[in-house]
Amino acid sequence: MAGPKPLDPRASLAAMLGARVRKLRQGKEWTQQQLADASFVSHTRIAQVELATDPPNEALAQQIDDALAADGEITDLWWHPTPPRT
Repeated sequence: MAGPKPLDPRASLAAMLGARVRKLRQGKEWTQQQLADASFVSHTRIAQVELATDPPNEALAQQIDDALAADGEITDLWWHPTPPRT
């Protein structure tokens, strides 16, 4: 079985957010499926977030933040790659 794909949080802001999600998830000793269940999405969607291939929208960032009890860490990062609303 292959291990997790390496992440480079320096590659982009989305990659930084994904790396943070993975670090917090692994800190809880959760699988992607467990985070997906707690966030009401598929484990594939969590993989996309972690790998920065499809960053989360605001609602999913909040769901992940809540599930990981990240105290705003994920939602704060979400704002950086997202243009401000006018």
